[in-house]
Amino acid sequence: MEVYKFYGQMSEDGRLMLPDDLKGKLEPKSRIRIMLFLEDEETLWKKGSALKFFQGYAEEDRIYDDL
Repeated sequence: MEVYKFYGQMSEDGRLMLPDDLKGKLEPKSRIRIMLFLEDEETLWKKGSALKFFQGYAEEDRIYDDL
């Protein structure tokens, strides 16, 4: 079994879109298993905050990790 992870959105008509590179790996009428993980606003905010925090982390800051 191969696993692919991607973020997506539901279209106005209720369809989930697959990334183009993934579509090329699937044969027509392939059977697939789909798992949905819904994120609420608070979860998205926390992830965004952590991402911004670590983007500002420089390699030179490692000296403070062991204090």
